[in-house]
Amino acid sequence: MARVLVLDDDVEIARMVARVVELLRHTPLVETSSVEAVIKYGRLGLDAAIVDLMMPRLDGLEVLAQLQESQPATRRILLTAAPTERSVRE
Repeated sequence: MARVLVLDDDVEIARMVARVVELLRHTPLVETSSVEAVIKYGRLGLDAAIVDLMMPRLDGLEVLAQLQESQPATRRILLTAAPTERSVRE
């Protein structure tokens, strides 16, 4: 079973994504604060991270960049409901 960080500041979306992760027989680690997620899970040994782009304080790209640096083997997925030109380029 994979350990999957689910990070979204919208609690309902985080719960929905976590449920899908559970249905796929993996363990979701749900967080709604990007800063807390980096502190708690930055070096934990995650198998995957599903992260919202639009987050207060640290946006999803910043969180994924930090995870890439500390855990390069972690698979990363960026979610967004409102794509921006920046997110499409990156």
